[in-house]
Amino acid sequence: MPRIVKRSKLNREPGHCETCGKYCEKPYVRQIIPANISALDVIPYNKSAKKTKRIDLKGHRKAITNNYCNMECYEIRPFEHVI
Repeated sequence: MPRIVKRSKLNREPGHCETCGKYCEKPYVRQIIPANISALDVIPYNKSAKKTKRIDLKGHRKAITNNYCNMECYEIRPFEHVI
Protein backbone atom coordinates (compact mmCIF):
# COMPACT_ATOMS: atom_id res chain seq x y z
CA MET A 1 0.00 0.00 0.00
CA PRO A 2 1.51 3.38 -1.03
CA ARG A 3 2.16 6.17 1.43
CA ILE A 4 -0.19 9.13 1.52
CA VAL A 5 1.59 12.39 0.75
CA LYS A 6 0.54 15.10 3.20
CA ARG A 7 0.84 18.69 2.11
CA SER A 8 1.71 21.45 4.52
CA LYS A 9 -1.06 23.85 5.50
CA LEU A 10 -1.10 27.11 3.54
CA ASN A 11 -0.56 30.24 5.60
CA ARG A 12 -3.54 32.20 4.30
CA GLU A 13 -5.30 34.72 6.47
CA PRO A 14 -8.81 35.92 5.64
CA GLY A 15 -9.11 39.34 4.08
CA HIS A 16 -10.83 41.56 1.54
CA CYS A 17 -10.34 41.12 -2.21
CA GLU A 18 -8.29 43.87 -3.89
CA THR A 19 -10.50 43.82 -7.02
CA CYS A 20 -14.13 43.48 -5.88
CA GLY A 21 -13.83 44.09 -2.12
CA LYS A 22 -15.55 40.85 -1.00
CA TYR A 23 -14.42 39.23 2.25
CA CYS A 24 -12.70 35.88 1.55
CA GLU A 25 -12.01 33.13 4.10
CA LYS A 26 -9.41 31.42 1.87
CA PRO A 27 -8.15 34.07 -0.56
CA TYR A 28 -5.70 33.69 -3.44
CA VAL A 29 -2.62 35.46 -2.05
CA ARG A 30 -0.16 37.28 -4.31
CA GLN A 31 3.11 38.49 -2.79
CA ILE A 32 5.44 40.90 -4.58
CA ILE A 33 9.01 40.97 -3.31
CA PRO A 34 11.38 43.61 -4.73
CA ALA A 35 14.60 42.51 -6.38
CA ASN A 36 18.00 43.23 -4.86
CA ILE A 37 19.38 46.62 -5.84
CA SER A 38 22.96 45.40 -6.13
CA ALA A 39 25.00 42.27 -5.53
CA LEU A 40 26.23 43.74 -2.24
CA ASP A 41 22.67 43.57 -0.81
CA VAL A 42 22.54 39.77 -1.05
CA ILE A 43 23.02 38.13 2.33
CA PRO A 44 25.26 35.04 2.17
CA TYR A 45 23.39 31.79 2.83
CA ASN A 46 24.08 30.15 6.17
CA LYS A 47 22.34 26.86 6.84
CA SER A 48 22.26 27.26 10.62
CA ALA A 49 21.17 30.91 10.61
CA LYS A 50 17.70 31.92 11.75
CA LYS A 51 15.35 32.17 8.74
CA THR A 52 13.14 35.19 8.08
CA LYS A 53 9.62 34.84 6.67
CA ARG A 54 8.65 36.89 3.59
CA ILE A 55 6.05 38.83 5.55
CA ASP A 56 8.64 39.89 8.16
CA LEU A 57 11.08 41.50 5.67
CA LYS A 58 11.78 45.18 6.36
CA GLY A 59 13.06 48.25 4.56
CA HIS A 60 13.49 48.13 0.80
CA ARG A 61 12.98 44.32 0.90
CA LYS A 62 9.44 44.61 2.36
CA ALA A 63 6.92 42.32 0.64
CA ILE A 64 3.59 43.62 -0.71
CA THR A 65 0.76 41.16 -0.05
CA ASN A 66 -2.50 41.27 -2.03
CA ASN A 67 -5.58 39.10 -1.46
CA TYR A 68 -7.96 38.08 -4.27
CA CYS A 69 -11.13 35.93 -4.30
CA ASN A 70 -9.71 33.50 -6.89
CA MET A 71 -7.57 33.44 -10.03
CA GLU A 72 -10.34 34.95 -12.18
CA CYS A 73 -10.64 37.93 -9.84
CA TYR A 74 -6.83 38.34 -9.92
CA GLU A 75 -6.78 38.38 -13.75
CA ILE A 76 -9.34 41.24 -13.98
CA ARG A 77 -7.66 43.42 -11.33
CA PRO A 78 -8.01 47.12 -12.17
CA PHE A 79 -4.40 48.06 -11.38
CA GLU A 80 -1.02 46.50 -10.67
CA HIS A 81 1.24 47.52 -7.80
CA VAL A 82 4.54 48.48 -9.34
CA ILE A 83 7.58 49.11 -7.21
